[in-house]
Amino acid sequence: MYKNRALVIIVCVIVVLWTATCSRRDHANPLDPASDEDTPTPVQTQTSGVPPSSTNTFTHTATGTLPATDTYTDTYTDTHTYTHTYTHTYTPTNTSPPTDTPTNTLSPTPSSTPITLTISTVAGNGDWTTLDGVGTAASFKSPDGICYDPDKNVLYVSDKPGNNIRRVDLSTWAVTTIAGSTTSASGYTDAVGTDARFNWPRGLAYYNGYLYICDYKNHLIRRMDTTSFLVDTFCGQYLTAGDTDGSCASTATFSSPTFISVDASGNLYLGQKGNPYDCVRVVNIGTTTTSTLRNDEPATFDHWVFGVYPDPGGGWLYAAGYNANCVYRFDLAGGIDDPWTPKLWLGLEWGGNACGSGLGTSVRFYRPSGIDSDGENLFIVDQDRCCIFVADLGSGRARVLASSCTNGWGFVDGMGSSAFFKTPVGVVCVPPNTIYITDSGNNRIRMGIY
Repeated sequence: MYKNRALVIIVCVIVVLWTATCSRRDHANPLDPASDEDTPTPVQTQTSGVPPSSTNTFTHTATGTLPATDTYTDTYTDTHTYTHTYTHTYTPTNTSPPTDTPTNTLSPTPSSTPITLTISTVAGNGDWTTLDGVGTAASFKSPDGICYDPDKNVLYVSDKPGNNIRRVDLSTWAVTTIAGSTTSASGYTDAVGTDARFNWPRGLAYYNGYLYICDYKNHLIRRMDTTSFLVDTFCGQYLTAGDTDGSCASTATFSSPTFISVDASGNLYLGQKGNPYDCVRVVNIGTTTTSTLRNDEPATFDHWVFGVYPDPGGGWLYAAGYNANCVYRFDLAGGIDDPWTPKLWLGLEWGGNACGSGLGTSVRFYRPSGIDSDGENLFIVDQDRCCIFVADLGSGRARVLASSCTNGWGFVDGMGSSAFFKTPVGVVCVPPNTIYITDSGNNRIRMGIY
């Protein structure tokens, strides 16, 4: 009897143990025996901007201990920057990509935020004379060309009828006459500092310790050592107008060089005026030789090429057609297929005295003069409408940034359309987010911060 009772007890224990084991197996994940989760919820978050018409592959890995990986491809088109959060809930028996309804948090942002410009006066008191001093204690005489020297953190400014070169220290706003006459005497003399003579100095460009100067009425490119202030003749033949290419010392000629710029390789680009010599010239500083990069039109037209800017990133050269009321652009990398064919970028060629914002050839200027860029925006001075345009180098869309097409002459500091100028001429970009403008009619240097 005792043996039968023991046998019954053993059988009962076996049944209990077998039942418990089956219960655990019923609740276990078949893909992971160690898991107690039968409905894991994986979450995948994608937080990066996606270009239009893109295909993205997302990998979803379950939370908890589920080792299974589920991969699928999600194709969509979206032109915004956004954050998408996808939540997928599935059972361990899933063998196909999940069907999901994403909850989207959409944060559209434009490709670039439109800039605004706040204008202030940093040097000059309005008097038409040459007077050194600090800030508004100094005086200018129709300031014209302007450029930036990053090595010394100074601006160089040409006083056209003053026949001299001024320096503006950006740390102290001290204005100093460093070359040319202090009494507006014109002439042609290579010498040191104020013993040198110019005849209407205009465009300026700084490169590797030297200032290059368009000596407008002498038809020359002059050069000044920015440490010793020694001025010499770099290129051209004195009082010989023309567009002859060749050696700077003996052959090359210029006709009323206006504005000048330089690229990182030491090539000077300059506009010149005077029918039939309207064209863009190139001077290689290393070889001291010239070439004519482009003529805008046959000799029957008179463009007066003013501001020039070689874009290091895009491989384009931009040139302001002062008389033609437009901005040209051509490919520095691809060469010139027809030097007589204008490559219009902004404005309506010979479009009269209109003024207005727009895209490409719908923009209207009246006497665009100085131009410069920060690498993204091209700043354009409209001399006769007394306003400053900004153009996007990528899209070609331009708008009035400071003053307005209808403000007319005046002198007011302020933001955007509340500012007034009087015959502004030159402009230079200085990082970060600053431009300086020669306000010629007001005899002042204005600063714009954006």
